[in-house]
Formats: sequence, structure tokens, C-alpha cells
Amino acid sequence: MPPRQNQRKEEGFRLGHFLSFIFLRSILLPFSFLPYRACIFLGSAIILLFYPFARRHRKIAYKNLNHSFPELTPKELRSLVFRHFRFLGVILGCFFYEQRKSRIWTETYISYDKDSELLEKELQGKGTGVVIVSGHIGNWESMAVYMPLRLPKVGTLFKPARNRYVGNWVDSRRQNAGTVATIPIDRPTEALRKLKGGYWLAFFADQNAGKSGIFVPFLNRPASTHQGPAVMAYTAKVPLVFYTTIYKGRGKFEVSCEDLGVPRLLAGETKEDMILRTTEMWTKVLEEKIKKNPEQYFWVHRRWKTQPTDLFLK
Repeated sequence: MPPRQNQRKEEGFRLGHFLSFIFLRSILLPFSFLPYRACIFLGSAIILLFYPFARRHRKIAYKNLNHSFPELTPKELRSLVFRHFRFLGVILGCFFYEQRKSRIWTETYISYDKDSELLEKELQGKGTGVVIVSGHIGNWESMAVYMPLRLPKVGTLFKPARNRYVGNWVDSRRQNAGTVATIPIDRPTEALRKLKGGYWLAFFADQNAGKSGIFVPFLNRPASTHQGPAVMAYTAKVPLVFYTTIYKGRGKFEVSCEDLGVPRLLAGETKEDMILRTTEMWTKVLEEKIKKNPEQYFWVHRRWKTQPTDLFLK
């Protein structure tokens, strides 16, 4: 493509992103002053308003659910897709309120199960870094709100959004909520330095990893999965802990965490074997969480886009 056409395409791309950002801000303006329950109601209303027009995303969600729960009838699958979109509306409303009044929201609407609270205090007492691994289930974004209120050194890794206007806005809200560190996922050296300095870093590692990932079984299909959590925990010699923040209704969420240990090589095992075993371990935990709360997983992303056969065909 000639340089002039390239420039025009890039300018159009940026303008489209900027207009999308302005549209998003205008829709979300009421969340800046409404009370919590009203934010949740409005979030659900907005998502359900767009639901009939979200044909592509409904199709992706239905297909993913059909593979993951083949025992469900078409009617049950359609109902689950609808409940999933309604839940996304709850998270949308919650996202904007919780970051306005993070301490009040945390003290009122976040609770830990007893064992998880004890585990977190025990790990915190050791003073070492921790690799937090989780998936896009429940209110995953809320970790950027409640964890800085409980831990002195905490951060998250993120994949920069294609729309830099939206990405910068969301990232600034994360930081304003108290997150000490936000690190792009393509900066492993910085993440490792933070871990060795005692930080707790969160990886939301269940998105499609493409050609760079390793394939592990996940909800009846192989899924290309990020190696980062296993590699970082092994390299930094810190525990790998699985976290979830599950919605319990009436605006309330429950946090649970499970210590998966410090990844180590077993007898006769290579580093690659260990990474695969550790990745399979936390993926299995995520799978069990999803089965208990299927409407709370982020079904509209193309988790299984890359398959093993794709790599051989290229």
C-alpha cells in the first residue's frame, strides 16, 4: 500500500478509536454520580439494550458454551448466554462505582471465605512476592480495588488495548483506585523485578495465547495458554496463588484463594514439563470455578481461537 494510503488509513483508525472513546464516555457519564445499586441496574440495562444487536458476540458465547457444556439443550444454552450478558452489565456498573469509592465498596460488598483470609494473611506475613493467577471470571477487575487496601505492594499485568484512548482511561482508573503497579504483559523483566521485591502481581492468563502459548486441556478442548504465571513463579521462587472474586447477588462478592505452591522441578522433569504441569494445574482450578458459576465467565472472547492444527498448517 502506498505511504499516503497508509497514512490515511492510520488517521481513520485513530479517529474511529477517538469517536468510540467519546461515545463510551457519554454513555458511562451517569456512573460518575449514581449510587451503587443504581449503577448495577443501569449497567445491566445498557448491556441488555445492546443485546439484540450483539449478534456476533452472542454467537461466540453460544459456540463456546456449547463446546464447554455439551449436555445442555439449545434452549438452556440461549438462556445461559442471556444470563451471561446480564452479568456483564452488573460488572460494568460495579466497575465504575467501586473505583469511585474503593474503601467504602470494599468494606461493604467484599468478603473472604475464612480459609482464604487466613491464607492471605499467612502469605503476607512471609514478606515474599506472590504470583496471583486468575481468569476472566466473576469481577476480575475488582482486584485492582480491594487488594491495594489489604497489601502494601500489589500490581497487575495487562495487555494494552487496541484503542489507546480507552486503554489509557481504564488504566488511569486502575491506578487511581490504588493499584501500585500496572505492567504491560510484554515486560517480563520488570514483572520479575517487582516479584523479587516482594510485590504480589496478578496475571489474568486465560486469554488465547496464540503461537507463543502451550496447549492444555480446558473445558473439553485444547487451549493455547500463557506460560507467564508458571515461568514467573518458578524464576522468582514465589508461590502461585489462584484468586477469584465471585458474585453472590445483591451487589456482594466473595473472594477465595488457593495456594498452588512454589513451582519446582520434579525428579526426571524438564523445565518445559514443569511449566506444562503447573499451567495445567491452575487451568483445572479455573475450570472447576467456571462449572460452579458458568454465567460469570467471559464467554465472548475467543479463548480457543488457536488450535494445535493451526500451527501445522502455517
